[in-house]
Amino acid sequence: MRGLRSRVQHLGCPRLHALLRCWERQQLDVVCLQETHVRAEDIDLVTADLRAAALRLHVREWTAWWAPAPTPHQRVSGGTAILIRTCLLEQGAVTFPGGVAAPSVADGAWVG
Repeated sequence: MRGLRSRVQHLGCPRLHALLRCWERQQLDVVCLQETHVRAEDIDLVTADLRAAALRLHVREWTAWWAPAPTPHQRVSGGTAILIRTCLLEQGAVTFPGGVAAPSVADGAWVG
């Protein structure tokens, strides 16, 4: 699987670790990603990777909403994610009409 779960060779670490460090240094609270290459069946795995990486690196946690990449016959491309600092949701600094949860992937919608 490419995209977020791949390694950054010149840094010698997973891409997700490099991104989390970068976002922490820049003090970002909301991040939008394109070309995640995350398929619907991999969302739980990548979400768990995101949590584990944040704990391992001692950085703040993120809550993610995924629009999965289509699964063509050959190469996976596409996919989008919106990540928001979990603490902003817990403190009520960011709210969503109708709550945080989104409709299911089966309905062709974002997953949170």
